[in-house]
Amino acid sequence: MIFDTRDFGVLNLCGLCRYIPSDLWRYYDSELFTATAMFTLEERGYIKMQSNGESYKLTYKGREALAEMGYTYSEDMRLDLKRPAYRRRLKNAHCNVTMHLAGIDVFCRNTSELAEKDIGYLSSLMVRTSRNKSLAGTRFLGILKIGETASVVYYIENEEDWIIPGYEKETFASLISTVRSVNKTKLILAGKSLEELWKVTHPQNQSEKLPRGMTRFDRALEELGYDYSLVPLGRDGVAQLSLLRSWGYRESIANGLGYVDIIPSQLSMCDGMKDGVPCIIAVDVNIRRLIRTLKQCLQYDRSMIPMIYCFPFQKPVVLDMLKKYKTQRCLVQPIDKNKTVMYYSDPVDEIVYDEPYITKEGSKVSANEKKVERTNSKASET
Repeated sequence: MIFDTRDFGVLNLCGLCRYIPSDLWRYYDSELFTATAMFTLEERGYIKMQSNGESYKLTYKGREALAEMGYTYSEDMRLDLKRPAYRRRLKNAHCNVTMHLAGIDVFCRNTSELAEKDIGYLSSLMVRTSRNKSLAGTRFLGILKIGETASVVYYIENEEDWIIPGYEKETFASLISTVRSVNKTKLILAGKSLEELWKVTHPQNQSEKLPRGMTRFDRALEELGYDYSLVPLGRDGVAQLSLLRSWGYRESIANGLGYVDIIPSQLSMCDGMKDGVPCIIAVDVNIRRLIRTLKQCLQYDRSMIPMIYCFPFQKPVVLDMLKKYKTQRCLVQPIDKNKTVMYYSDPVDEIVYDEPYITKEGSKVSANEKKVERTNSKASET
């Protein structure tokens, strides 16, 4: 058996995430996590199903195979599979997988590597180690760098989630300050669905104040003050992030829909004009940007009806936003997420998973030739 790019992809994600959910095939349209691929790696002893059946973990043999491919991961601390820390690892894994499938390099090991990339992601798992306590108490999952913008990523599960805004900002701002060329900071709020994210960040009644600086996300967003995008994990999140990573995607989509970029200066936040009607490309679900743009349209002409374009799964949240903030009348038009590649010039390169994996030295790695000195190569948990 020669390791192919699929084998390498699974092993490398296992090394990064520590635990890989065993049901990823339910959430992603990818050949990476097929039952056959996972079974082969498990049968040969490179990954091991955990006792609760919910995740795989890299074994010693798998770690050695990755080292031969040029990627090293230290053995992770053992976790009680009933503790919240284990659940956080699974959420972090979903975030890493979503970004990886969207064409984002999620394997940056430090801020220096992140600074070298135009598009890259530094997971908190690479920063938060047993020897580095700099992220202790923080809840952000990592930092996504796209051009000159750094987006701090959070996972929100329900309205009970909280952070300490001042401490979070101080910590991630310190990390971002070491990444050269970054001059703008945003937030990405990830979760199971856009509807759930919207309800948590925009509850009917403002959340109660908590002790010791702990703050629910609706209040925390006000205190932090950054622009933020709502991103569902899974196949929809892959489609959304695939666009967010592409330079000039809003203008390209607007042009593809027939809008021109000759816009009055009073409508500078819009993405195009056609027959006197401005359009707003809202596939990033950047709530604050959308509100600012609609306010600009209102000041320009109250009778004007702007066009808002988004993915079908985003339309309910966009409509909720228009209702909550009582904006002028708008038309919300869904666009097919599978056809957006026609409108912009930076599509995600399709990965061919059945090709042999080639190391940096230009050689292939044979699984049959691997020798494992350690007898107990199975990953264990407390």
